[in-house]
Amino acid sequence: MQIELASKGDRIRGEYVVSDAGSPRPGVLVLHDGRGFSEHVVGVAHELAEQGYAALAVDLYSRGRPAPDIENADLKAFMRAVPDEQIVGDVQAAIDFLAADRAVGGLPIGLVGYCWGGACGFLAAGHCTGLAAVASWYGELRTEVLNARHPEHPMDALLARQCPVIALFAELDPYVALPHVDALRARHAAAPGDRGLEIVVYPGVGHGFAHRGRDHFDAPCHDDGWARIKKLFDRELGRA
Repeated sequence: MQIELASKGDRIRGEYVVSDAGSPRPGVLVLHDGRGFSEHVVGVAHELAEQGYAALAVDLYSRGRPAPDIENADLKAFMRAVPDEQIVGDVQAAIDFLAADRAVGGLPIGLVGYCWGGACGFLAAGHCTGLAAVASWYGELRTEVLNARHPEHPMDALLARQCPVIALFAELDPYVALPHVDALRARHAAAPGDRGLEIVVYPGVGHGFAHRGRDHFDAPCHDDGWARIKKLFDRELGRA
């Protein structure tokens, strides 16, 4: 069902999917890629609900005009215009909604993010409260320019995570350079922290390999990534 959430005096939208009205079950947030809210994230939410989670796909572009088409040169500028503080606040509002909802009943909450949403997941892991696990599909590790809207790189928030994280990357991704992943591994090795971090790079695949219907979709890597995510969620969230 479509819902609206209060977030710092504003309203954001989402699609909330619960398979039945039975006993409480863990919650999972699903964050869209840079193209915006889509059938893809709603479909992922439905798949998670079928697996026994209360799944909320959140539209982080709810305010103002919709995102430009992928072919539009303004899309990147549109993405960069969303402040980190707003992202963290909106994700926190979604976490709080799930935490208070009787379908979740106070059980643990996880997050899955794709591309831009994966980078938002890194920010949430470092700054939001109430998350038990985060899974990021090819989330950006470094922003182009640090400024008032983006005061830190997503990698910095990830390394200050407050919950376990799995970060899944593609070897041929033009948006997340392998040297950035190598830097993440090195910094994690030097300061591993007290929350788990699993880093996986899938060889021979490109950006969007986990998105059905995209040119770079790769079923074996998609399935392996989800098997890893489910293992993390089983451990940290439990099952309904």
